[in-house]
Amino acid sequence: MPIRSIAIIPDGTRRWSQSHQLDLEAGYTMAFKGLFRTTVALLERGLKSIHIYMFSEFNLKRETSEILSCLKVEHVFVNELVANGIPLRVHGNYSSLCHYNPQFVAVLREVSRKPPEVQTPAVHLYVCYSFAKHIEELCSIYPIESVLDYLIREKIDMIVRTGCARTLSDFLPTELRYSQLVFLDELFNDVGVNEYLRLCDDYDRYELNLKYGS
Repeated sequence: MPIRSIAIIPDGTRRWSQSHQLDLEAGYTMAFKGLFRTTVALLERGLKSIHIYMFSEFNLKRETSEILSCLKVEHVFVNELVANGIPLRVHGNYSSLCHYNPQFVAVLREVSRKPPEVQTPAVHLYVCYSFAKHIEELCSIYPIESVLDYLIREKIDMIVRTGCARTLSDFLPTELRYSQLVFLDELFNDVGVNEYLRLCDDYDRYELNLKYGS
């Protein structure tokens, strides 16, 4: 079956900014412009869901200036997605970011008030995310039996992490349990749209030749 879903951990922007002697906000700006192009290209290719790890709960341990720069650019990114009519679902404890960027939190809340239909292709944004909070969120919405069914049923075909780390960093461990894992040595800003499309093509070729149960 052709690839339907992909998760992205966009790692390495701080290192990229330092190596190019740019301030962090400039590095993030370039990163999220690239991420927008990638998102559009993947939706046009026919993917049904794109999951983006934008900000983890662990990121709150960074310097305040770094958090502000990151959230400022993420705010622009989300506004661009909304302006282009791209269906969004937001996950995570993003309300805790009001202290840093209340305008961004307001946009995320507005998006969450009008979630797309379940069968509609959508971009999933994970902001101030942790797996424990993800489970709490699901349990606050669904009965426990439905949560267990969701965790068993949901499957992401491929995860791509840039920046050389070989970990999932607490990102969707249940949804990723059968995913193809792709860890790229390149920093996120150095990975272009064509690389993601190539990875999708590789996935399709692999699945085409896979003989289940043999």
